[in-house]
Amino acid sequence: MQKKIFSFLIVAGAAISLSTQASAASDSSYPEPPVGLVEPPYVIENPYTNSAKGSLKWNGETLTTIPRLVIVNQSLMVPAKDLFEQLGMEFAFDKDNLALTASKSGLKLKYSLKSFVGEVNGEKTLPMRHVPFIETESNRIFVSLRNAVEAAGATVEWDNANKAALVTE
Repeated sequence: MQKKIFSFLIVAGAAISLSTQASAASDSSYPEPPVGLVEPPYVIENPYTNSAKGSLKWNGETLTTIPRLVIVNQSLMVPAKDLFEQLGMEFAFDKDNLALTASKSGLKLKYSLKSFVGEVNGEKTLPMRHVPFIETESNRIFVSLRNAVEAAGATVEWDNANKAALVTE
């Protein structure tokens, strides 16, 4: 009888443990993609829910974007259109390959909505802290500010007290 009760308690304990782990895994307040390739491409309905607001100063002037900037996984993410226009780059989105390409005078940047690794002039870059993503409300693509700006030859400094990126061209 004691063996049956002991066996029951072990099975019940294991079931509760697994249930708790599954519940904790599904209770992520801000979903992060797994490291490596992301299938399907990373889409966020509302990146602002559990993320800090960030700001951007470009050569000393505040740059406002619509939709607004957001800090995700310690990376300031900006709408690609606004960023590439500010950098004077032409850009295009390849829906078939889910790739965003921006270029100007000898510089070509390429980002995939399925990878943490971008390309600068065909060479792989260091992994980004966050994969580029589509924000569904505006249907805009967000990319890492630092990755693109530094590839374009500008500098980025971070003002942690004000949660602001300071870009100098």
